[in-house]
Amino acid sequence: MGNALFDQEFMCSFEAPVQGAVYAKEIREAAARIMRVPYDPSKPVHLFWDLGRADKTAIWFAQLGAFEYRVIDYLEGTGKHIGEYAADLQAKRYVYGDCWLPHDANNELLASQRTVAQQLRDAGFKTRTVPKTSIDTRIEAARLIFPLVYFDEQNCAIGLEALTNYRYRVDDDTKHFSNEPLHDWASHAADAFGYMAVALKEQKPKSGVLKPKSRIINPGRVTPGYWMG
Repeated sequence: MGNALFDQEFMCSFEAPVQGAVYAKEIREAAARIMRVPYDPSKPVHLFWDLGRADKTAIWFAQLGAFEYRVIDYLEGTGKHIGEYAADLQAKRYVYGDCWLPHDANNELLASQRTVAQQLRDAGFKTRTVPKTSIDTRIEAARLIFPLVYFDEQNCAIGLEALTNYRYRVDDDTKHFSNEPLHDWASHAADAFGYMAVALKEQKPKSGVLKPKSRIINPGRVTPGYWMG
């Protein structure tokens, strides 16, 4: 059974890693960086999407610093059209920068005669497209940025639970873990996080900070608290 599974099943240890977890080491080491991460209104909030069709859509919200990535929020939903997501985003009253979409966003209609990218642009968002990559490439990119990421413990709780439970599939023949992650409820947040890692890797300049042309969409108030990074 293994020590981790025994602790999980019989000792009620919630700190034991999920069997076959893709990001077991990364999540464990990120524990010290899961804290209160307040919204900084002086920096744009970039959005990183995984688009759901019949299943979930997942969105990570990140602010970028010179030597760190501050993930301040997470949103997911099922069975909603893009207009509803746009309204949800505007209701959060952040100052938004780039809206990063998967490579097929210019083809995906998602219950509309216009593509997802067109609908978001019409709602006032500046869209960009993540290059087409394999799942393995996205996982490796995510592992590289994990040590630089700070997560808001409250707003990102659902997304963090998904990253923790994102795991490799068990091969039906060998009964061992395969090299392919399982596609389930946790994979959407993980895919969006992988797209974020690829986008940051592709676009990060030598100065260490992304420099987008941000546009203001319903700016909000400063959240109480302070940042320690």
